[in-house]
Amino acid sequence: MGMPVDDNDIITNSSFRNVANSVLAGLPVVDVDVPAYGSAHLIVVSVRRAYSGIAHHVASAIWGSKLGSQAPYIIVVDEDVDVFNLGEVMHAVVMKCHPVRGVQPNSPGHALWPFLNFHERQWGQAAHLLLDCTWPVDWDPNIEIPAKISFGTSYPQELQNKVLSNWGKYGF
Repeated sequence: MGMPVDDNDIITNSSFRNVANSVLAGLPVVDVDVPAYGSAHLIVVSVRRAYSGIAHHVASAIWGSKLGSQAPYIIVVDEDVDVFNLGEVMHAVVMKCHPVRGVQPNSPGHALWPFLNFHERQWGQAAHLLLDCTWPVDWDPNIEIPAKISFGTSYPQELQNKVLSNWGKYGF
């Protein structure tokens, strides 16, 4: 075991996804991923905007499970984010996660986490981290939530095809 991706990352990903899907049953969860590059330390969950605090509810359910308690990082995103696309997840983190209100630490830790010092490992002191990358449910979607703009969503298909067919000529 070491730097991902290795067989342990693939097996752990499958185990964590099964546990997460089980403990999240009944919640407005769209999808779950345990990215291989996170070495089972990161779980990404997409949810429907159902109620305030949904991200905390999701994280608590995962961290309350035996296997989920070993994942120190959880990122909860809105349903328009593909949890299997780390580019979209990173975009949600930097665009939707408020640096103060969106970051929610929780304890205790796990002695096998490499970022802990000796004292924290010995006494099980550490923190889990939830990054809430969801828009607040009380925000008006027509006024307060910015439109998701991208090449694929903002231009007519005909124009997209024209640009893509010339992409090589543009030097890309």
